Amino acid sequence: MDTLIMIKSRIDVGTRVEEGLRLAAAMIGMDHIPRIVFIDDGVECLLHGNSGGVILDYLSTISSLIGIHVLSESMIERGLKLEDLDLKPSPIDTEQLVEMMIECKIIIAF
Repeated sequence: MDTLIMIKSRIDVGTRVEEGLRLAAAMIGMDHIPRIVFIDDGVECLLHGNSGGVILDYLSTISSLIGIHVLSESMIERGLKLEDLDLKPSPIDTEQLVEMMIECKIIIAF
């Protein structure tokens, strides 16, 4: 895994969250498996009922195929617990995120 996709925006008009998830799904389809981490406002994409339609389809598929991660510090800043989130992301801390970033050749943020 040499690509890291960080979702840092909430789902709003004009954000590119859907494009990031579409890219991740396409990469998986081509056997290039990225790591996906939700940070900052992107954590809100995982809140129960916060995503729907195509975005929920992408999230569900990606989560079941390769798993997703969420930055614990971003959850703490928003007063969220894992029970508040859909799709059971794996929590990671900043140190683990930095290690992932060092291992990856490509880092893309949406």
